Amino acid sequence: MESEDEQEAATTWIAQESVGNIDSTNVKQDAKQEMAASSWVRRIGRRCKDWFLQSKFCWLFLLGFVLAVIIIAVVVISSYHGKFPSEECPSEWIGYRKKCYFISEEEKDWTSSQTFCAKNESLLAIFENQEEMHSLAKRLKIDDSWIGLRKKGESFYWENGVALKVDLFQIRNHSECAYLDAFTISTSACSLPRRWICIQLP
Repeated sequence: MESEDEQEAATTWIAQESVGNIDSTNVKQDAKQEMAASSWVRRIGRRCKDWFLQSKFCWLFLLGFVLAVIIIAVVVISSYHGKFPSEECPSEWIGYRKKCYFISEEEKDWTSSQTFCAKNESLLAIFENQEEMHSLAKRLKIDDSWIGLRKKGESFYWENGVALKVDLFQIRNHSECAYLDAFTISTSACSLPRRWICIQLP
């Protein structure tokens, strides 16, 4: 039979072996937990990164969309800048750059054209500069029409009494009454029949 010392030694060895197994199991469990935690952190990191990239893309897209809307709005407003809404001009008149214009279909001499405009609370067309005249002629496709410019003495005067600035306008011929000939001011006898342009100032 085994002695008490031998039994005690065997018991101690078994206990130590059991503790060793337990410690080994705990180490493995701790390692697994650490690996699981590390994997979870990596997954969270990837999700955060994906969210950040998606969020950044969404913000960039939204910013681009807002800028596009602003640009379109500016272009539209600029293209209609200064134009009359159609309801602010009389019937058959055209709104352009804060003024109303009437372009006749029939033809009259200069004085009769002036009378027509006066009856409609307007003047034969006057222009402040070449750009305004060219823009109107191009926009409304005006040609060979009386305008509010007439020679008095040696100078030309607009219908509103302002003298023509010769440095701003070139005139063909030097007859008495002026008409718009394409993009140029020409003159002829006032008795000739032409279409005409009336203007209502704001």
